[in-house]
Amino acid sequence: MAQLLTILLAGSLMIGGALLHPPTEPLPGIGRHLARPIVLPFLWRGLQDTKRTGSIQDYVAQGQTLMKFIPEWSIGHVHFANQLAYDGVQTAASPEIGVDRLGEAIQLLERAMQNHPAGSETYLKAAAALLYVQCNKHPAVAEAFARRLGNPFQLAETYLRRIPRFRDSAFLQDQIPFLFIDGIPHQILLAGNDWREVASRAVATATNLIKKIRNQNLTAPWQLSLGNLNDYLQGSSDISMRNLAKDPRLAKIVKALNSRVR
Repeated sequence: MAQLLTILLAGSLMIGGALLHPPTEPLPGIGRHLARPIVLPFLWRGLQDTKRTGSIQDYVAQGQTLMKFIPEWSIGHVHFANQLAYDGVQTAASPEIGVDRLGEAIQLLERAMQNHPAGSETYLKAAAALLYVQCNKHPAVAEAFARRLGNPFQLAETYLRRIPRFRDSAFLQDQIPFLFIDGIPHQILLAGNDWREVASRAVATATNLIKKIRNQNLTAPWQLSLGNLNDYLQGSSDISMRNLAKDPRLAKIVKALNSRVR
């Protein structure tokens, strides 16, 4: 009994300290398991409040505190990096500040690789897609990035080539749009009440990226699928969820949408 009380007291002290002074590194495994049931609801509630009322930097900072308790949640790391890159670049006062935000997002993924090596492939693909997407959408940021840090599209390829199955691939940049599409279900699931807007924005981005691929035989079916998906999200009466569910290319996205419309 005394040993149990000691463990509970130690756990309570660790939890209290973590709430008052957020850890700068992931907690040890035992500490995380002790703290999670009590700490995570508070952190998650605070994260949602910050998303509604704070800046994107505040939201990501709060998210990083959350991730210290669940460093193995790879989709969480990717989500916060994407939020920082998208909103940070979108609202940047200058291309140079946009590069700063993009660099911070990449550093977030680099730290995730250090703290959770098992998720490295996920983080490498996310870094490649993040660079490719944002620099395609914001040419001025791409130019500023190139002046300061080198060609962002070549850097995106470098991240992918660190993954064994991509190491010797040709036309590597043609594969990146599909990595972005693979992430759309997670964007939908992690979005708030604006999930439909998030999904529409992601589909528009994916459509523009697909158009840049050189193999039109590959892109034509995807353009049709993404067009139907966009029509559904815009409220077209001609496309139903049942229509979308018949398209195998959209299977994971449809599953995510179904979880939001119930």
